[in-house]
Amino acid sequence: MRTPITNVNWLEHHEIMDELLYHEASLTTHPMDDGFEAEVLKINLDRESYVLKTWSKSSKPDVQFQYRLLEVLSEQGVAVSKPVGWGNQSGRE
Repeated sequence: MRTPITNVNWLEHHEIMDELLYHEASLTTHPMDDGFEAEVLKINLDRESYVLKTWSKSSKPDVQFQYRLLEVLSEQGVAVSKPVGWGNQSGRE
């Protein structure tokens, strides 16, 4: 079973992404309410949950900046989502 994480060209990621890709057949996905900027999908592996955010090109996000910002804030103990990777969709810029 292929999941949307396979459609991403991961430019930076933590080791957990390798584990998610390795166990792709065991992942379950559930759509979440979308926002104006992105489509959101909840991904579960065993007891762990992750969120895949697919940004709308019209919102013109700086995804790398947002990834790094979340990393820094998380490392400083600020209660934010911990990012596990960022990239672009295969075949898209």
